[in-house]
Amino acid sequence: MNDKEQPGDLSDMVFRLAPPHPHMTDQDFLSAVFLVTRSTIPPEDFFEVLVQRHGYAKVDNSDTEQNVKIIKARTIMVLINWLKTNHFLIEIPLFEKIRVFLESNSTKEQITKIQEFNKEVFALPSSIVRKVPESISSFQSEFSPFDMIIYFPDSIARQLTLIEFELFSKLQEIEFQGQVWNKEKTHAIAPNLLELIERANAVSYWVAISILSQSRLKDRVNVVSNFIKLAAKLKELNNFNTLMAIIAGFNIASVSRLKNTFSNLKKSQQEHWEEIADTMNPAHNFKKYKAALAAAGCSAIPYVGMILANLTAMEDGNDDFVVGDDNKKKLNISKYVMIHKIISNTLSYYTYTTNFTIEKEDPLYSFCLELPSLPDEELYELSLLR
Repeated sequence: MNDKEQPGDLSDMVFRLAPPHPHMTDQDFLSAVFLVTRSTIPPEDFFEVLVQRHGYAKVDNSDTEQNVKIIKARTIMVLINWLKTNHFLIEIPLFEKIRVFLESNSTKEQITKIQEFNKEVFALPSSIVRKVPESISSFQSEFSPFDMIIYFPDSIARQLTLIEFELFSKLQEIEFQGQVWNKEKTHAIAPNLLELIERANAVSYWVAISILSQSRLKDRVNVVSNFIKLAAKLKELNNFNTLMAIIAGFNIASVSRLKNTFSNLKKSQQEHWEEIADTMNPAHNFKKYKAALAAAGCSAIPYVGMILANLTAMEDGNDDFVVGDDNKKKLNISKYVMIHKIISNTLSYYTYTTNFTIEKEDPLYSFCLELPSLPDEELYELSLLR
């Protein structure tokens, strides 16, 4: 733990952000402090301490004129960056106070920057709220929706990956914070993340219904073998999130009980499937998956379920405050530095676009966007007939 990550109160955090000497901004620490203001410290308190830090420079005779300028500039820089990344949590009265303070204490260049993002501040909801997708005509073809996997496993894998990436690229940092995806009252903050989770469930249930809709054993075996081909292609594309959804589909109770279907796969297919599924084995904290993800570099779509589990463990397993040597309660800023690093690493996979060359192929893309499904009860009734 470096010095900046030592526990401290809010004034300590602000002092580390705006010290009286030139320094390189530690982005991890800066983001971690901003995280604190979204979950532990009220925005009003953070603004008040920043104002105090800015005003302190005026009366501190021990600081040189140059140091005073540094403190002022750093404080304004922190405030502007905080406003840019947290304005969705700031009520209008506080926002007006911040605006007045910045306009009174900023340079002309800084005021210009404030004015540039002013419009973005009030237009924020459009950037985080999911847009209603355009209606897509039902897929019309000579193939049953439940037979599509038989004819186009590789193409479907590519279209599933394209859709997954489109969803992944919409994710915002705020959607990973404070377990907002787990709390109904905060679902509105994480629309894109929730859509990604719902998408994984849709893929899993599509796997189940595609297998169970086949009344003949040989047809079920054929469908399963083609899902194995699709899974292999997903692994090749480093689309680990959809790969996990396929594996989850095989593990749905109504599917996993079809012992006769799986036993009729060729031995080579069974071994191939075991190898693919083993990549996502949670044993040893997903050791094999982590190795595969590391080998893929940033050209991958990571398994979001593990990321959310890690964030939950980090938040629940570490206190927001700790007691210092002086027996005073202090912010456990190292917790938020670790959380920020997990989120930052996740969002770094946006660079997948540099190697992303999959093109939309309709009508397969439309089919993959609106996958068929059935509720568990009906799936299990079908399973009993197989």
